[in-house]
Amino acid sequence: MDELLDELRSLPPIKQRAIAAFMGALVGDAAAQPLHWVYHDDVMQQAVSKDPTKPEFLVPPANPYYRVPCGSQSHYGDKMLTLMRSLVHCKGFDVKHYTDLLFKTFGPGTAYDNPGPTKYVVGAIHETYPVDGPWRNRSIRRFCDLHAEGKTALDINNDDWPDPDCVARIVAVVLMWAGSQELQSKVEEIISVVQTCDVCLTVVGVAARLIELYILNGETRSEDGRNGNVEKLVDILKTATDVDKDQRTLTPLIKQVIDNKHLSIKDATLKFGVR
Repeated sequence: MDELLDELRSLPPIKQRAIAAFMGALVGDAAAQPLHWVYHDDVMQQAVSKDPTKPEFLVPPANPYYRVPCGSQSHYGDKMLTLMRSLVHCKGFDVKHYTDLLFKTFGPGTAYDNPGPTKYVVGAIHETYPVDGPWRNRSIRRFCDLHAEGKTALDINNDDWPDPDCVARIVAVVLMWAGSQELQSKVEEIISVVQTCDVCLTVVGVAARLIELYILNGETRSEDGRNGNVEKLVDILKTATDVDKDQRTLTPLIKQVIDNKHLSIKDATLKFGVR
């Protein structure tokens, strides 16, 4: 590990931040996995009651839907890894290689081939939960069904599934194309293999811009102490010519979040509409 860290420190700052972004996303996913999808505050408080300051890598887990060993990735992390492996192998994006690898990771005969998730009803805990093994959410189940027919999400009309795993997948895309004029087009091209929902494409386009700013600039602060990268993102969404109208619609929400940065995560979550 020391040798690996020494090699990382020898890289240019932008490459250091790019690697840190990806590794941080993977570690964060694994750390949060034992508390994944805990939707009730009383359950969460009980789960972390032994030491509320250390909720990461919780043992025993409180995840009500599935059980995998502590330190394992959730399906979000495995989607990040699958895309990164394909991009590295192909030295860019190859849709066939990526879709084949995604199917090989999540399709029939894999650890993810578990019938439990098909019984999921939003907000409900089925009597057979938690399932023993990883959880394959609906967007990846749909992808596998489409892939078996030689199709992708591009063959779906009016996709209305705004599943958030699209955000996890873009980390690898930004690492590959940060600073390139191709970034936004690559984000849409790659995300659209699994999801073409307008909400997903809008949100990931904006998220990719923010991740890119952190990779290129590092941590920055404005003169009044505000987060410089977030402030820059707002300016880009308001003035840049390559921003589509759907991305611009998120500007007021981002500014509202900035103005409420004093809130705890719990209170912010409630304020911005997640129940």
